[in-house]
Amino acid sequence: MSPQLVSKYVPQLETHLGVRLLNRTTRKIHLTEAGTQYHQRAQQVLNDIDDMENQLDDLHTQAQGLLRISAPVSFAIRHMAPLLSEFQTAHPGVGIDLQLNDRKVRIFAHYEHRFSPIVNT
Repeated sequence: MSPQLVSKYVPQLETHLGVRLLNRTTRKIHLTEAGTQYHQRAQQVLNDIDDMENQLDDLHTQAQGLLRISAPVSFAIRHMAPLLSEFQTAHPGVGIDLQLNDRKVRIFAHYEHRFSPIVNT
């Protein structure tokens, strides 16, 4: 922010707060006690906002939800078991619904009724 803009807004802030924040002389400007306290608290609030935004970013970038996996028993035992533990450690927000079965599974059977063509008879 430019010094001119600061010179414009600080008196408005002081009027709003009803307290002097800066002592001004022809050669120097320094914070009053109230100005020091206000600055410290404002800095703390800004840091809290940064922390909150970082936490929200973490929530947004972390995977969440339910992962449904259907696999043959032998494949899951041999290949998936060690990977699932590692995956859950890396992505604690993801639940796993593991269905093991050696029969053929129609993966999209649940959704087929939504996409079936309409036949007029």
